Amino acid sequence: MLRRCFALVTAIISVSSLATAQAPAPVPAPGAQPEPADPTAQPQPAAPGEPEPAPGAQPKPAPGDAPPAPPDAATATPAAASTPTATAAPAAPPEGDDDDPLATPPQDYATRGLRPPGDPEQARGWAQPPSTEPEDYYLLVPRILLFPPNLVLKLVAMPIRGAAILIDRYHLIEHTKDILYNDARTAGVLPAFGYQTGYGFTYGLKAFHNDLFGNDEELNVAAAFGGIFVQGYGASFVGDQIAHTPLWIEARAAYELKPALFFQGIGNEPVPDSTPGVGPRESDVATRFREGRAMGTLTLGASIGDKGDRSLVGVTGLFNQREFDSERKEFDEPSIETVYDTSQIQGFDEGATVLEVTPTFVYDSRNYEATPSEGVYLDLFGGHTAPITSDADYWHYGAAFATFIDLYRGTRVLSIRTTLEAVHGDDDQIPFSDLMKLGGPTSLRGYQLDRFRDKLSALGTLEYRYPVHQMVSGEVFLDVGRVGQSYAEVFDREGLEDFHFGGGLGFVFHSDDKIFFKAQAAYGEELLFFLSTDPLRTFRRRDKRL
Repeated sequence: MLRRCFALVTAIISVSSLATAQAPAPVPAPGAQPEPADPTAQPQPAAPGEPEPAPGAQPKPAPGDAPPAPPDAATATPAAASTPTATAAPAAPPEGDDDDPLATPPQDYATRGLRPPGDPEQARGWAQPPSTEPEDYYLLVPRILLFPPNLVLKLVAMPIRGAAILIDRYHLIEHTKDILYNDARTAGVLPAFGYQTGYGFTYGLKAFHNDLFGNDEELNVAAAFGGIFVQGYGASFVGDQIAHTPLWIEARAAYELKPALFFQGIGNEPVPDSTPGVGPRESDVATRFREGRAMGTLTLGASIGDKGDRSLVGVTGLFNQREFDSERKEFDEPSIETVYDTSQIQGFDEGATVLEVTPTFVYDSRNYEATPSEGVYLDLFGGHTAPITSDADYWHYGAAFATFIDLYRGTRVLSIRTTLEAVHGDDDQIPFSDLMKLGGPTSLRGYQLDRFRDKLSALGTLEYRYPVHQMVSGEVFLDVGRVGQSYAEVFDREGLEDFHFGGGLGFVFHSDDKIFFKAQAAYGEELLFFLSTDPLRTFRRRDKRL
């Protein structure tokens, strides 16, 4: 049917064109004299083999001359008038290859309505349709199992994707930067906010300069209030190749008042005893306590190599001065002294002042800092406390390793991370605040902040990141970890059965090298929510390197 319509339209166009070409020349006005012929013009001889023109016939036009207009019907000779004019047959539509839907260019929009639809089986341009592979049968069960969570993630991501599209379409980030950043986009003032189940909302401000000496050196000053803090102030400077030299310097200082931190005993196993006045290893009742802290760190070293293949070698000094007291904020959990004998909690009554000196080595081959899709990250440190007071005398060491596996063109990435950290010394020489901790938004998610603490901690994380938008990634994660007094306790057969699991999902708003905003939901011991912006990273615990 379409071919017939196409032929009919083409015939009409051809007839119209022919009629236009054969239209009579305009009639000269009455009294107008015809243009005289050139008397010097000689008639063109006939080509060999061609007959001489008949008397009165129109001469044959020379090559390049316009064809003569047909004679007017009124002046035509009887023979010419009686001779019927032949009409050219309409041109047939071009015959395409019926087996090739791409024989006609697909972008020929002028005639696309006249073309027959292509074969749906050839929509992907297959030379040969793919067959069912054996792995399709193997993946059937995983696909069925992953369909419900995948559907949930898509539904949850819909409003986030829509918000990201609006932000991108109206350039809201650029407009915000115009207000909060300088013209070079190297300095500015940003709001900070966060939320953590069990603490509430935190808010604050951060001023920064991220190119202080011309090679991405970062200077930050921040303040935070509410939630985990009564008040908190911090400043930091980080540069791993200062002014394009191998010099590596990291310096941080902070003062924090935290009114109601969690304390739920020491050790990995739940202990049912809730009798008032018990020791910290005899109960795991959730309580709260107040901490005031002044902290400073300084790392000096050398940077070897460039981004994507860089090693950092240096020495870190870490100073912590802490004072502890009863809870100063109303929560459901009781204050620590109503459940535990605080005299048995090392360092609680008298406070703790600690100075550590630890050599440090870092190797980083990640392609991006915030959203890496390949490379590895290795962090090693180890050292001893300095004898400035009698509060602490112990060794402190640790190792962290992460690798990133690109599953599809840098957009779908599987990351595997492991962390091992320990202190070694007598129990009465290790303040409880310097024991290894697990729980919270950065370690063993799904458990309250510092839910577990002991001399040794082991943590593993498996995380899958996938794209939601150009600036938004979704993540699904699983954390597994535990604490203990010794390696034998943690890694023997019974110890492996006592690891704790936590998992969840989240969304990250980011650029290649910076995280702007992160929201996570995790379930382990309970369902917890974490909400934070990158400026609050100044207030992460610096009493441990990892």
